[in-house]
Amino acid sequence: MFKPAIIFAVILSVMVMAVSCLVTFLGLSQGAKVDSQTALTLPYRGTVHSMKIIDLTGDGVNDLFVQTDNQVMVYDNNQQVVIDQSYQSPLATTMGDLDGNGREDILVFYGPATNTRASVFLNGAFATEVRIDNTADASRAAIIPFVGQRLGILGDTNGNLVAIDQNGQVVWQASLSSGDYIRGLDDARVNGEVFVAVANHDGTVGLFDANGQQRWSYQLSGALRRMRAFDLNGDGTSEILLGGDGGTLVVLDGGTGQPIFTKSLGQTIVEIREAELNGEPSSREIVVGGRSNGVWGIDLAGNILWSGTASARVSQISLLDVDANGSEDVLVGDESGKVTLFRADNGSSNSIQTFGGAVERMDIGNFTASGQTAIASAGNVTVLKVNYTQLGFMRFVPLLIGLFVSLAIFVAAGFIASIPPKPDLRISVTEQSREALIAQRRMLKESIADVERLRSLGNVTPEAYLARLKDLRHQLAENEASILKAGIKINVETRSCPNCGGTLMLGADKCEYCGQVVLH
Repeated sequence: MFKPAIIFAVILSVMVMAVSCLVTFLGLSQGAKVDSQTALTLPYRGTVHSMKIIDLTGDGVNDLFVQTDNQVMVYDNNQQVVIDQSYQSPLATTMGDLDGNGREDILVFYGPATNTRASVFLNGAFATEVRIDNTADASRAAIIPFVGQRLGILGDTNGNLVAIDQNGQVVWQASLSSGDYIRGLDDARVNGEVFVAVANHDGTVGLFDANGQQRWSYQLSGALRRMRAFDLNGDGTSEILLGGDGGTLVVLDGGTGQPIFTKSLGQTIVEIREAELNGEPSSREIVVGGRSNGVWGIDLAGNILWSGTASARVSQISLLDVDANGSEDVLVGDESGKVTLFRADNGSSNSIQTFGGAVERMDIGNFTASGQTAIASAGNVTVLKVNYTQLGFMRFVPLLIGLFVSLAIFVAAGFIASIPPKPDLRISVTEQSREALIAQRRMLKESIADVERLRSLGNVTPEAYLARLKDLRHQLAENEASILKAGIKINVETRSCPNCGGTLMLGADKCEYCGQVVLH
């Protein structure tokens, strides 16, 4: 017959092994290690508002572009400063091929309403600067590759748009709305044709063609925080992604401006990126970051694929395929200075590095080596490499731990089961005082009387009655012997059965234990 300790050990071990198998075979354990190695750091002044690893000098090697409150800097591949220009704030910058020669250029829009200007750098060198009239303060800039004409689009703080060519000449002017600032500019495609998507902080969104004509307008409920344009399903028409202060994610059809879906995420949306999360290249997914630490992976149907939590308000999101499996893992920088990697398939997280201030900007590219990540924080751009190491057998560690824990449970259960049962509490009648012996005799006789009473009431089984009575009578006999040994005169009330040795009370003519007739 199994002892209770063994039965309990079996049940507990089954539970431990079930959890171990679940963690192991569902891939919940860390079968790989993700860490980072710093390659170099570069200084900057102020707060970084734009940063990108990109070839701006036309030598075929990437540079590092950094824009702060009133400064534009470009570091080359040897970490030498090739552009360091100060501007009057407010300042907005963008990069793109403005002159159509296949090389990236820089467009700077800066200054207050009384003196807004546009500065153009072509092939890594200053080309021209012009005054932009009839505008409010500088707010946004973008280079849009319209078919047949590449234009720089400038947006101010009063909802106005100005399009200029590579020489700084104004091509057209338009207005999206008034009284608030242009929050977003992005190139969008409709059936392959290039347009510019424009968003105002007041929630107004519009699509403009190469001639400055507005094709459609959409009004977001509440203030707008972020706008992006991506062709997520590869059909030649972009989806316009909007993030609102009220926590609503809206995805519009780029051709009509009509919503594809609306999703409430419960917190202000501060960043939106496209990503390949499921490894299926025919469509792309969306990654969203929130003011209250939330991070979500969402598909084009509006389904949440996974959700996670950063350490603080999300400030930046970049994409990095750390294990080269075709899916893009999500690198999130937050205002606490922590950078966290969320895995593409399930959103599980790995801490990468923590900096001394808020993560202001991030970008991924080949600067001094392939696959580097540039992170701007606390006055320095840190360029690091995120490393992924497959640990192989380590994914089975939870299973091994379960086996060891189960073995330990069985060893402990075996030890407990081997402990002999605790003997019944008996009254010692040796080495006691005369008064104690007399008191014990009285107590024993009262206990015998109680057992007899329980029997007469039918509250005890015959087997239990005889077992308890045999023990009490034996203790009474020992008590009487000790009393007599102590020289105390008493009338002995017990005797032994000559057949079985069981203790009987005087006057009994039959042993209750063996049934033997006892002669007086």
